[in-house]
Amino acid sequence: MEAVKYLDKLKAVDDLFKAKGVEISEPEFRLLHEMTKKPNGRIKDLSNLRSVATQSVSRMCGHLSARGLISVAVNAKDKRERFVALTPLGAKIERQYRKKIEDIVND
Repeated sequence: MEAVKYLDKLKAVDDLFKAKGVEISEPEFRLLHEMTKKPNGRIKDLSNLRSVATQSVSRMCGHLSARGLISVAVNAKDKRERFVALTPLGAKIERQYRKKIEDIVND
């Protein structure tokens, strides 16, 4: 019975990200969440943490930056390297979704 309840919770979290009008996708949320743990990190470090190709993380960061959720800065010493940080809006969205997920999981 516990397994069924657990699966229901997983489905509810999944549905949260599939709902119409959702501001971020699940992979975007995970990236924002990692950024709360490592402020002003490098895209390369985020890709290593998430075990995702640097190119994929870079593309996702571009989308998040265009929506004002993160800021991206070029390393002055190495123009190929990018640093990313949550904006106040990005931090707010991450907190909102984390709270929704915690509510589902703890229900």
